[in-house]
Amino acid sequence: MTNLPKLTLRNPPVAIVLAQFALSPSTSSQVSHQLRELLKSVGLVRMTTKHERSVTLRPDSPTPDIRERVVTVFLDVNHEKGVSFDGSNLICFTGNHKGFDSFLLFVSDIVQCTVTAKINFVFTNIALRYINVFEIEDDCLDVMTESLRGMRWQDIGKPHHHHKYSFWCETDRGRLDFRFATEHGDRPPADLGHAASVFSPKHLRSSDEIVGHLDIFESSKPSKDGFGWEKTKDYLIEMHQTIEAAFINAINPISLAERFGRTETLS
Repeated sequence: MTNLPKLTLRNPPVAIVLAQFALSPSTSSQVSHQLRELLKSVGLVRMTTKHERSVTLRPDSPTPDIRERVVTVFLDVNHEKGVSFDGSNLICFTGNHKGFDSFLLFVSDIVQCTVTAKINFVFTNIALRYINVFEIEDDCLDVMTESLRGMRWQDIGKPHHHHKYSFWCETDRGRLDFRFATEHGDRPPADLGHAASVFSPKHLRSSDEIVGHLDIFESSKPSKDGFGWEKTKDYLIEMHQTIEAAFINAINPISLAERFGRTETLS
């Protein structure tokens, strides 16, 4: 994916961006304490440790599968960016997105901290996720392209209604998942995990208002040999380009220009 136009939005609707890495070998949560001082150098000065338990019921066994893990969350003082680490997964996230180049630099700094701590992570899976939140006007789906506006509701119900759409496809790297939903303005997007800590209140509105949640996520195929950082960085760049293309395909041209202030330059 080369020579693609670089999208610039004057009023971007991005609420949270996350990069997630599955790690091998899995390490003890004690590594978090090694990282604490190093992560302070990139502004992540707050540290919280959480014990979490998940219970899974399986049809082939009367005994539930119970898993416990310790998750350490590092945040900056303004709760605008952070990292969560549980020994098997490293997730970098920001609620104050200033462009992909800036985010990639932030992730690179986090990875460098692990190198400095002599933690020899190999990334066996890579994922990038963009979560957008924006107002919906009278037509409810005025921002979306025609194919995402759903069924006509005027003859079957009242104006208060909700709409969900999901799509997935294979990519050169793995799989792209795309979800769009209308929701009450006072509800944050679903499944934010520990990134909910950096979800900005500016994206919350009255419950009487309807907003759009546009969630685009690409994950790589698991790699037995793993990815080094340079390959990982290339994957993130390509994932970003695919997610950007999906966003452009989802928003109608008028809204791209008038609402979000679209401009393009060749990259």
